[in-house]
Amino acid sequence: MLLLALAWNLCAADNQCHILGTSEQISLCERLREGSRFHEYSARGTLCARMPDVVALLMDVSAIPEWFPGVIEARSLAVAPNGAFVYLKNRAPWPLRPRDMVYHFLLEAPAEDGSMRVNIEGIPDYIDAVPRVVRMESASGSWQLHSSGARTDVRFTMHLELGDVPVIMANRRVEDTVVGAVQNLSERFYCG
Repeated sequence: MLLLALAWNLCAADNQCHILGTSEQISLCERLREGSRFHEYSARGTLCARMPDVVALLMDVSAIPEWFPGVIEARSLAVAPNGAFVYLKNRAPWPLRPRDMVYHFLLEAPAEDGSMRVNIEGIPDYIDAVPRVVRMESASGSWQLHSSGARTDVRFTMHLELGDVPVIMANRRVEDTVVGAVQNLSERFYCG
């Protein structure tokens, strides 16, 4: 019941957000995005780690393939104040070709309550297209972090415009990726 309440709080601010499920570690919701046929997904979990350690992992480009689902290549293209421009290439299910995107990761200044946010914005024209890889049309998301002592609550939200992909397949893929990312962080920073 507590997990359902947490999931409801995750989505309560937007009455178009639908709770898809909860487990002991993760709650998930989806919502429609105006002007898009693809859905936006949010997953939430609690990590046994201090916020600076979580932020360091999120911003460590070389570590992304170790914990972020489906990433087969990650490289830093440029470092910017409080962030970086990052190229990620992701697996795609057969018969689709891999997808890629350049992302701007931007770490916002801490809020008054101590929470932090890493914004994620896709920049499809930042570099030339890569042969045999499909560039996604757009991407946006964020990691929201709130620390309570040695624990950090995380909420990962992501919306992708994957291009010419069946909607059901694309939505399922983004849902699995969002849940998988939070699940992998929960296992890495396990609260036993």
